[in-house]
Parts: sequence; C-alpha cells; structure tokens
Amino acid sequence: MLFLAVCTRSRFDSYSNHRGYGMMAWQWLKATELPLGKRILRIADQGNDVRILQEMLKQTGFYFGNSDGVFGVLTEEAVVLFQKTFHLRVDGRVGREVVKALTESTKRVGRLIYTVKNGENLSTISQKFGVRNSAWESIAGQGRPEHRIYPGMKLILNEKAVFLWEPGGVPRDAVSDVAATGMIRADLHFATDLELAFPENWDPQLYHLVEADTDSWSLLLASPKQWRRWCAPLQLRAGLKWGLDLRSAPMDAIFQWVEFVKYLRIHARPIDLAVLPLRMPSGSTVYDQLLWLNLPLLAKNSKWIIWEPVLNQDSPQLFYETAAQTRKAMKSLLQLGLAGRSLWLGEVCAWDWNLDQSTVTKIAYREARMIRAMNHRASQSWSDVGFTRVNYQRRREPHCLIYRDETDWASFLKLVLQYQLFGVVLRNFAQLGQVGEERIAATFAVLPSAKLS
Repeated sequence: MLFLAVCTRSRFDSYSNHRGYGMMAWQWLKATELPLGKRILRIADQGNDVRILQEMLKQTGFYFGNSDGVFGVLTEEAVVLFQKTFHLRVDGRVGREVVKALTESTKRVGRLIYTVKNGENLSTISQKFGVRNSAWESIAGQGRPEHRIYPGMKLILNEKAVFLWEPGGVPRDAVSDVAATGMIRADLHFATDLELAFPENWDPQLYHLVEADTDSWSLLLASPKQWRRWCAPLQLRAGLKWGLDLRSAPMDAIFQWVEFVKYLRIHARPIDLAVLPLRMPSGSTVYDQLLWLNLPLLAKNSKWIIWEPVLNQDSPQLFYETAAQTRKAMKSLLQLGLAGRSLWLGEVCAWDWNLDQSTVTKIAYREARMIRAMNHRASQSWSDVGFTRVNYQRRREPHCLIYRDETDWASFLKLVLQYQLFGVVLRNFAQLGQVGEERIAATFAVLPSAKLS
C-alpha cells in the first residue's frame, strides 16, 4: 500500500521558542484517502479520489460504468474523451488541468443523456426531443447512432441556449417559430444627463439591454458619485432581466469597467447579460491585451457574456484574416474557463464592398441570396472561416459580397458546440426562416428557459 508523508508544524514549546525552532509532526495518509486533485491519476490507481472522478464524469455524460474507485479501462476511455472534447492534452491521466475543467463542466447545464428502450429507433427519439438525427452523439465504444442503435445504448444530446436579438417594435410572437431560450431587446437608453430611461410598456419576459453612445459611457465611468443615481431605476423594477450593451463603450477604460460592474452587482442588481466586442487574441494594441487579461474579472460580475467578434471591414482580405481567428478566440475562452458562460453573437446579414470606392455597406440576407443566385459561378466558399464570397459587377463597378449561406450557418453552430460555449445569440434570425430552425435542430437542442439558473 502506498503511503504519503504529510508534514505539519506543531506549536512551539518553551524550548523551541527560545531556540527559534519548531517541532515537526509527521502524519501518514494513505494515497487512497487523498482528495481529488492531490495526485495524478492513471490506469490501475484506486481510491476515493478515483470514485469522485467517476461520479463527476457520470454527471457530464462521459462515463457510464460503476463508481467503484478503480481506474480501469472504461474510466481511462472516459477521461480521453473528456480531454478531446475540452481540447486538453490527451494522455488518459487526470491532473490539475483535467480536474479544473471537470469541476467547471459539472456546474453547467447542457448535456442530456438518454437510454434507448426496446422498439425505439433514432427517428422516433429525435421527434420526441424536436431535433434531427444528426444532433445525437454516443459515448466511445458504442458505435455511431446514425448507423445503428440498440436497447440500453446511451445517447447524448447537447443543449445550448439560443437567444434571439431582434430590433425594437417587432412583436415577440412574430420574431420566429423557434422555441428560443430567451429574447433580447436593446430598449434602455441614457445620454450625457445620466438618466436611465425605461420604455413605457416594458416586457418582463424579455432581456432588456442598456445602450448608449461612447461619450455617455465615458461620462458615466468618470463619475462614480453618479452611479447610485443611475442605478436607482433598476432597483424599482421587480423581476427585471437586464444587461449592458458595451460594444460602443470605451474599452480602453477596462479597469473602470471592472469597478463599475462590480458596483452594479453589489449595490444595484446583478447583470444577466453583458455584450462585449471581442477582438482576436492576436490583437496588437495594448487595450486588446488588457481586455483579455481582465476577462475573468468582467465575467465574474456577469451571469453570461455575449461576444461579438470584431471583424476588420476595411477590405475583404482583412475581413477574412480576422474571421480566420474565430477558432483561436473560442479556444482561448475555453482555456480561460469562460466558455460555460459565453454566448457567441451571429448576425444574419451580408457585407457588400465597392472595390473601386473602398466602401462597405451592410445589406439584407435576402438581397445577398439573390446576388449569389445571379452570380453563382463567381461564388467562393470560405469553409475554413464560415463565410461565402461572391465577386460580381454592379453598374460596371466591381463588388465583393461576403455572407453566411445555409452551410456556413451550420458550421457556425458546430463551432459553438465544439468549443463548449453556453450558446448563441442570433440577430435578425427571422430572415433565415425555416432554414435556420432546421440548422439548429440538426446540431443541438434548444435549452429551455426553465433550466436557466
């Protein structure tokens, strides 16, 4: 039996106090009694920490064996699958990195485990949960569910939050037929007078975002004595679900932002949503680097964070280069432990460049589809970044159109699933129509609002 020596310092007696030495008391602990994370676990290890590991892997849907405290082949397969899923080093061993990621994953909702019953097939199970057959996964060693399922087989269905962000004035029932997790509307405003204005008929079922211009945000941050007056209207609305739209805010004042959101959490009302512009990790400015360093502090004071990737629109080539770093940004959020509270913002629209005048215009999704249909031979798929490019002529001037087609939206949703983000926020989603609903159902199930904690 393996033993570990644990050294603890006892009280000084009169002699040791005089001499300046302390008595050392040695305690012997069995390795099998150590808590999880105090040693590196590998195959053939035994102990209470192995049993805790197996229970945590069960909660996250990676292990379906017995919690007997023995690190066997099934436990090792579950650890390897977990490491692959969370983009960790794949070695089948459980160290601090795996324990940290596993602890974070057990706090999340989003993995539904279903046991196949007699007489069931994949189509009937999918209809029961409102998804397509391709949305199901299985644990290692049980085969692919689209090929064959059998009674007792464990199927895994990922659940992701889907928030719809639609412009003001659109009735909530007319937005989309998708059973969304929540609806977002930016209808709380303030100006340089720092008076927060609420709409007359605000809907308690919606998530209301506060938005302002850059000057108003700067003035608010520079006036800590006014924060209490600014927060007063928030405290009067019982059951308010709200957030901050910080895309136009000065991100160079990152330290003031940390203090401001902390003040809101303690003295006013906790923030449900915070919308932040996400510059890619390779940003060359000092402000971008400071933002990444302080992301954990901002996330600590917000329930969820909505990230809008900042794409360079100076030219189609720069747009492509910044979009190519999307995977790197998502992986960075996962490594920082923020993926479980992150929502990725995707807007249903298109960008049209006039190459002669070097100008860009945002156009509707339907118009983009018409342009591509008329110039389908000049279209080019950027599958590595999830966009489609179309070069065409308009009024004898060269133009370049970039947008997400149906296949690109499927890739967008799979990235959210691959990097374990909490969900997505879709703007102008009604423009996709039934196509968008089918893409979601083919990738994951929509997390019900009742499961939000």
